[in-house]
Amino acid sequence: MTIFTLLVALMTSFLNPMEAQNAKIYPKTAVVIEVNYNADYVTVADKMGREWGFTGVEDWTEGDIASLLMSDNATEDNCLDDVILQARYDGWIDNYENWFYKN
Repeated sequence: MTIFTLLVALMTSFLNPMEAQNAKIYPKTAVVIEVNYNADYVTVADKMGREWGFTGVEDWTEGDIASLLMSDNATEDNCLDDVILQARYDGWIDNYENWFYKN
């Protein structure tokens, strides 16, 4: 996971250095909603229900809370192209289905 994160950060800065300079880093909290051991992929969702993913299933399980370090890819008006730079375990909740924002 750490190597993948480093590669994404390096590729962003080398492929488009001007945009990398304008990229904003921000924190996000999300809950693990799926762990695919075959694909080595963890899917998380934030409070608004937006789904994100990262590789490195390690000890992740559904209901784990992840503290994410995110990059906005220098497009602060569009969150759909944001990338996870780092994911850290931050606890667990029993009933995560009720964690999401509801209108």
